[in-house]
Amino acid sequence: MCLTLLFDFIDKLIASCNIPEQPYTDAIKEDLIENAYNAGSIVWARINGFPWWPAIVDDCPETFRYYQLRSNSNKPIKYHVTFFYEEKLEHSWIHKNYLKPFAANKYSEIVKRTKLRGIEYKQSLQRAHELATNALQLSITNRLKNFSFVALYEKFYDMNNNTCRSFSNIAETDILLQMDTNSDDEIPCSATIDTQFTLKNYYLQVIRKNQHPR
Repeated sequence: MCLTLLFDFIDKLIASCNIPEQPYTDAIKEDLIENAYNAGSIVWARINGFPWWPAIVDDCPETFRYYQLRSNSNKPIKYHVTFFYEEKLEHSWIHKNYLKPFAANKYSEIVKRTKLRGIEYKQSLQRAHELATNALQLSITNRLKNFSFVALYEKFYDMNNNTCRSFSNIAETDILLQMDTNSDDEIPCSATIDTQFTLKNYYLQVIRKNQHPR
């Protein structure tokens, strides 16, 4: 009984607003960023020549990072995304102005047309929207395990008999779009998980293994 009272007292003491926060070290401060999206965030992304398309923010397989910073800034200017697209594995770096939270923007509101440059994307886009909607119900970890670049790389690699032909890194282009980005809601930071699912470890296990078979 005494121990129970003691633990209750300690819990209340730790949770008290009167207890000063532990100061950040300079090393920690250097690693902090003011991000609008996290690895595993589901978004709408726009690139030149395509309609707004559902995508997942995830680590770039070359940099092992999902964001790019301007020099002397802790606010990401670009995010790496992998698109929900069953026909081909496509990923790209997207400027923050051409990303919108998926959950906060309905298909009917953001997709104004599905045919661009003579190509009709309606069927593929509707399927991508369905996949993204289902992914939204998953935990951050499971989203990445199922829809990240590495997860899809392994899938397409196997589908193409050990040759990843259905792979594309969409080239970055200057996009001149008429859009309002001031009202975008930020996606809150993901809850801390005990086991971090990182692309780097999985990359070393999967992609390099496939590139250098024994």
